[in-house]
Amino acid sequence: MEFIAAPAPVSLAYRVQDALQNRRSEFDSWIEAAAASFETKLPIPPSCNLFNSDGFFRLRGHQRSICFAPKGGEPIRNVFCIKGMEPFAPDFRSALDEMAAQRAGDSRLNLLEHFILKEDKLPGCLLFSEARAEAAIAAMVQTGMSKDGEGIPHLPFPLVCVRLPEVTAESAVREIAARVLRSLWPKIEMLAATGLGAYVYWYPSLPLRARHFAASRELAIPMSEGWISLAARLLRAGFLPTTAHSLGRGHCCDLQNSVVDGGFADLSSVVPVADVTNRQDVFIALQMTIWRLATTILHVLGKDGIRSVYFDYRGQKMLHVVRERLASAHGTGANVNFLEFFGAAENLDSVARFLDQA
Repeated sequence: MEFIAAPAPVSLAYRVQDALQNRRSEFDSWIEAAAASFETKLPIPPSCNLFNSDGFFRLRGHQRSICFAPKGGEPIRNVFCIKGMEPFAPDFRSALDEMAAQRAGDSRLNLLEHFILKEDKLPGCLLFSEARAEAAIAAMVQTGMSKDGEGIPHLPFPLVCVRLPEVTAESAVREIAARVLRSLWPKIEMLAATGLGAYVYWYPSLPLRARHFAASRELAIPMSEGWISLAARLLRAGFLPTTAHSLGRGHCCDLQNSVVDGGFADLSSVVPVADVTNRQDVFIALQMTIWRLATTILHVLGKDGIRSVYFDYRGQKMLHVVRERLASAHGTGANVNFLEFFGAAENLDSVARFLDQA
């Protein structure tokens, strides 16, 4: 495995190293040495495709991240994830060619155009602004949850976030621009203005996404219970799992970001409720959280997502279940807007007042 020297890191409020000082017993013995190593050097993926080398490997569906766990005879219990190093891979250009040849669902856009136009991302890359925001919210969430008396949550735990060398960003931008219409060049330039980044975090299991895992009924139920419980824990800690801002960009409780251990692998959609000043925006965020969780759970139970073209009794049942579970578990000392949202269905008079104010 080849490495580059790690650039100067971004300052983060709470990292794995901080937790190791106070909660060492909750971490495997190899984690401290690995964390120290990633602070000084970052791995270059040998391929943008699947690989397994010297403890480093890429999981299926993880186009922008690789994992590390020391080789041994035991099953992998937890990993470090290294996100954003793909522009250094020797086959980065081939990976861009493959994306240019694929369509995004039933869209007329290819994958390169889709990421640029619909998700505000540079294909195959991690924007520095994206890396910094994701690491910062992960640090904030872990700080809040470290005080709730429960175990380490099944969420990313940040280690280091860096800005990649300018020459690497310029090379990646040239390769992307060469494969798209000239009309997209201004958007590419705007996205690349802050540079590219890399982000290393620890995850307390193997982060297999629900989208890439065919779950039996016996596994799907505890998996879903974990997602609901974790969403409730986020609410109790003062965080909204998602908001309207993440529409089209992905949500932590989407099928793509929900992990089979009952956790969430990407916290970029999570927002402190204190930062959402508009009461109506809080209500929309809570409803979106319920909707995305219910849709994800229906998928792992082998059903279609919630349909809106006609009355969908299965979808409505799942929405009701998720809402009631969150209503009973979000905490009595929660934000007043949470209490008002979940209590708005007590009687018709309260519903009418809720509608007048929404």
